[in-house]
Amino acid sequence: MAPVPGVRERVAAFVAHEYGKVVAAVTLATRDRDRAEDAVQDALVAALSSDTPPDNVAAWVTVTAINHVRMAHRRSGAQARAYAKLPPEPEQMDDATGQVVDSLTVHDAVAALPDGQQQIVTLYYYLDTPVADIAQALGVTTGTVKTQLHRARSALGSTLGKEAP
Repeated sequence: MAPVPGVRERVAAFVAHEYGKVVAAVTLATRDRDRAEDAVQDALVAALSSDTPPDNVAAWVTVTAINHVRMAHRRSGAQARAYAKLPPEPEQMDDATGQVVDSLTVHDAVAALPDGQQQIVTLYYYLDTPVADIAQALGVTTGTVKTQLHRARSALGSTLGKEAP
């Protein structure tokens, strides 16, 4: 949808003269500079795509951005409260050793791996992706996937206190 005539000019003038002040005002109101800047930019996109552009771009963007940040904050708070109500993840029994393995410990161990190994472990173990498909998806050879998978197993074994298979 094309912007309403004149709205581009008003938004351009806003960016040139008032953008910094509005980001500072939204930051002051929300105490989060990164979210404030993102919210101001989102509000500008909304202003440009609106059928009825705001008369006072700075005021409209400020209010819209503050509401956007507050709504995101409420949403993340609600999400945190919902996660807090969930029962803890069940521990899993390792069939090979008979030891109990906490899934958060496994998650942390995988997260500590280098990025490439994390991807390969996730694809191979969590998504049951064949080695050849992983190699194709990552643009590497199957030998590279096997080597990285072996290194990841060794690292995970050391971290989790088990020998790598």
